[in-house]
This record gives sequence, structure tokens and C-alpha cells, in this order.
Amino acid sequence: RTAAEGPGSADLTGHLSRGLAQRVTAYLPLTVAKSSRPWLDRAFTAGSSNDVRFRVKGDLRHFPFADERHGVFEVAAKVNGGTLIYGERWPRITGIEGDFLFRGARLEVSAREAHIGKVRLSRVRAQIPDLLHHDEQLNISGEAEGATADFLSFIADSPVNGMINGFTEGMQAQGQGRLGMKLQLPLQSLDRSRVSGSYQFINNQLVPEPGFPPLEQVNGRLDFTQDGVRVPSATATFLGGPLSVTAGSQRDAAVSIQFQGRINADAARRAGGGEWLRHIRGATDWRGSLSMRNKRVDLSVESSLQGLAVNLPAPFTKTAAESLPLRIERRYTGPREERIAATAGNIASMVLLRRGEGRDARIERGVLRFGEGAAGEPQRPGIAVSGVIRTLDFNEWLALSGDAGPRDGGLALSSVDLRIDEARVFERRFAEIGIKAAQQSGVLQASIRGRDIEGALGWRGQGKGRLTARLRRLNLPAGHQPPRRTT
Repeated sequence: RTAAEGPGSADLTGHLSRGLAQRVTAYLPLTVAKSSRPWLDRAFTAGSSNDVRFRVKGDLRHFPFADERHGVFEVAAKVNGGTLIYGERWPRITGIEGDFLFRGARLEVSAREAHIGKVRLSRVRAQIPDLLHHDEQLNISGEAEGATADFLSFIADSPVNGMINGFTEGMQAQGQGRLGMKLQLPLQSLDRSRVSGSYQFINNQLVPEPGFPPLEQVNGRLDFTQDGVRVPSATATFLGGPLSVTAGSQRDAAVSIQFQGRINADAARRAGGGEWLRHIRGATDWRGSLSMRNKRVDLSVESSLQGLAVNLPAPFTKTAAESLPLRIERRYTGPREERIAATAGNIASMVLLRRGEGRDARIERGVLRFGEGAAGEPQRPGIAVSGVIRTLDFNEWLALSGDAGPRDGGLALSSVDLRIDEARVFERRFAEIGIKAAQQSGVLQASIRGRDIEGALGWRGQGKGRLTARLRRLNLPAGHQPPRRTT
């Protein structure tokens, strides 16, 4: 006692050179934090200090001086190697190097550095503004720089993953970034926790989900709160072309992502696109949308294809100046089940049903329709083909299938109901052909009828395949050498 201000008054300071006690509550008055003392005992589980200072000043009748008008009660310590467990489902903050302060009704930890897993934090501040009124709230703020993969691990291991509806779940990343985050945790009701944060991607490579082509040179900001996520603007390179992305949470808890870009066929092929891209030249604009809900991703992509020259066999040949509206949709229809639909102008439409996930996913049934009209829903295993084809060059499709190499386990045709206005087979032209076929005991049995041909065909797909024909009528048209198609 150094200076008395009257009866019951005190002015005391002290310094402890021994280690910080394991229980923070040992340094707090008994009248403080009555309801949160169990949390305080569990929260600070490690750490030491050889510099603990305290101060008491004022009329002790008003102790512990909550509003500091009548006095000061303060405990301060330099903390080394501290650990803070602030919530059961939240990753702990470890390696805290900083300052501990209790003053009046306020408790505060300021860390120059700390860690959450592999993420190194800086300028971390944890504060309980009021320990006297039984509705204690812990506020935590901090910044970090480090590997994006480590930040994704933090999200996956914390309640943030549920708050943002699993938006980053399954995402793989390479590169660095910066994080800023604030938490508000009601200690008596952690389920009412609130979070706000922002992560800045810096030249990252991202794979949104397994099997998806990578996004290169990703730059942009991901904002998140307990209510959802938002990407105000991000840029990337996708399959060799520029891409811009915006995203935001919807009222139905889904996350909607909008993107648009430009694809160059040569750049896409060099970036790892399919071998079929060697039959395409030029560049075109495209746009799409993606909806994420309950770990399921629905996707739609569309483009006019104007600017691309397609050098595939008829009926898919087009010049760069021509438009061919293309739309592709994928949506989940059940657990491990998805529906894929595609339309290419009035040339063809397709619906495929796929089961499984990742590399185990297999197409079980599908419908492919040529010409006008939309493909219906698949009813039986295999692919059902129907519609009208104006021109079909059997030789070019045969050469193209040979370029693709051998394939095992392909999906068999279930049925065929097709009309071909003109078919080119081995330099001969057949006109007005109708084909109907169905699977029977592993063999595709077909009837064929046209101006120059009538009979039955059989196709057995095992091994190298075997085609048999029993024809009642065959008139071989004069031979015709079509112009060579350049690649």
C-alpha cells in the first residue's frame, strides 16, 4: 500500500517472476466471470510467463472497478507458447506469443504471432469486453498469410465449413493467399457464433472438384460470413483462355457461381484438353453457371461456337463464321446419380444418366437424337439412337474411331430408329436409308431398308467386334470419290 486515498482505499502494484499459473481464473477476482469460469479454465491450456504484473488502485468498496471511475484493477502478463481453445469445434490457436491483460471487466489477449494448424497468424486479438454481466462474448480477430491449401484445411476442420454450405469442400489448391477474419462467440451459446472473413487468392491453381480441369492464375477475393459466401470478382485462366467469376449465396442456401470466358482450341489442347480438340481450330466466347447445394454441384455451359472451325465428320462440320448454339447441363438427381444433357443447335441432342463419383462414375443409359426435337429420358440400359441425319460419311467416322484408339467397356447401343438421307460408304452413296435395331442376347439386331438396300444386320461388340449382313436386295451405286477432308 503506497498511497491511501481514504478508508478502504489502496494503491498497490506487484510483479511475479514465476511461471504463469495454469488456470487464468486464479488471477481474477471471485466476483468476476462467475458463469464463464469453467470456459476460462478450459480455454487457456498451455503457456508460460516470467513477467506477470498487477495493479490495484482505488476504493475497495467498488472493487473490481468495472467502469474504472472509482479505481483500477489490472493483471498483465507476457505470454510465451500459449494455447487458446475457444470452442469445441473450432481449431485451437497455438504458439501464442504476446500479452495477456485483465482490466476491470475486460479480458484481452494480443498476440504478435500464433498458429492455427499450419497457418501462421499475425496481429491476433482475443477479447471478452464484459466479464461481469453473465452474457460474456469472446471476440477474436486476426490476419494471416500462407498456403491456400492450409486455409482450406482450416475451413474444413471448423464450423465455417457448415456456415458456407461446404463451398470449398473437395477443392484442391496450390499457391499463397492472405486471410483476415473476425469471430464473435457467445460463450454461453456457441451455436449463435458469427464469423466474417475475407481470403485473397494470389496467383493460385485451383481444382474445384476431383476430375475438373484446373483453374490457373486465380486472383480474387472470397468473402464469407455465417450466412454464406461471396466472390465479388475473380479472374483466372481456364484451358488456356481468360475466365472471370462472380459468386454469392442464395436464399435457398445454395451458392450460385457465374462465369464467362473465351476458349482457344489450340491453347486448350496444350493445357490438357481432350485429343478431339485437334479437330477444332479458332476461339469462341462461352459462359456458364454453377449451383452448389448440400455438396452437390449443378452445372450449365453454353456458347454460340462462332469463331470455331469444327473439322469433324458430318453432321458436325462447321466453319468459323457459322454459329452452332451449344448447351451442356449437369445436375444431380439422387445420391451418386447425375443427369447430363447436351444440345447442338438442331443437329443433335443427348441425355445421359451417370452413377458413381469421380473415376468410378459410369454412364448407365442414354438417349441420342439427331435432327429436330429433343432427346427423351433414357428408359433402358445402353444408348438409344433416333432421329434424322441428312448426311453421314461412314468412312470418316471409321477413321476417326481408329484415331481414338481401342476402348474397353464402352456402353452398348440399346436401340436404333434412324433415318439417313444420304450415307457414304466406301466411296458409294446410299440414299433414303431407314435403320431400326434392338439388343437381343448381347447382339444388336437391325433391319435396314432403303432405295438400294434391304435386309438385316447383326453386330456383336465383344473383342474386335463382328458385323454380319443378310440382304434380300442390294444395288451398289456407282463409285464416288469424295473430296479429301483436311485436318
